[in-house]
Amino acid sequence: MPLTIFYWAMWSLWVYFTFLAKKNRTRDYVVIFLLASISCATFSVSIPTLDINVTYLLFLFVGLYLFRPKKMRLTLYYVFIIFSLMLLYVLYYIYVLYDPAIFLLFDDWALAIGLFLIICLLVKDHRMRCASLIMGQCMGEFLRVVVFYRFDHTVGHAGFLNQMAMVLVLVVAGHTIGNLTKQWHYYMASRVQSDMNKQSKF
Repeated sequence: MPLTIFYWAMWSLWVYFTFLAKKNRTRDYVVIFLLASISCATFSVSIPTLDINVTYLLFLFVGLYLFRPKKMRLTLYYVFIIFSLMLLYVLYYIYVLYDPAIFLLFDDWALAIGLFLIICLLVKDHRMRCASLIMGQCMGEFLRVVVFYRFDHTVGHAGFLNQMAMVLVLVVAGHTIGNLTKQWHYYMASRVQSDMNKQSKF
């Protein structure tokens, strides 16, 4: 499977964070991570029984770094979400194996949109959304290789990278639209308040 979707999505995110996002240290780290992910997408590390894509390892490292719940009592909740995303990821590939026609109709966007909608319903914090999605897909990809070990020994295949990129685009787009909506509401509220103040003066 080609990495066309992955490259388009990751380069689009790089352009967004480089030229449109607010300049701060977090943005710099994101830009470096995106460039590293794009550069390492075709490289893999070989161990006796598996081939592990380098970009997969980068995603896994970032997911572990971001997984810092604000309240310790929420840790078990987020672990449950990650476990659910992992099972959904694997079940998708099992279903495709037995009914490949659905794969021809919906392709990888079905899984990406499904994961995005679930994480939006269950997690409100943006950082934990990213961490849960990345960890869930990374663990799901490893479990997929365990289940289909006789057919595929590559952890972080092209389909995984394409889906990960699509989900990240959806998360960033959703977060950006949410911020723009909040700014619009604040702007309209300030306009209404100023009009009311002018009327009260008269």
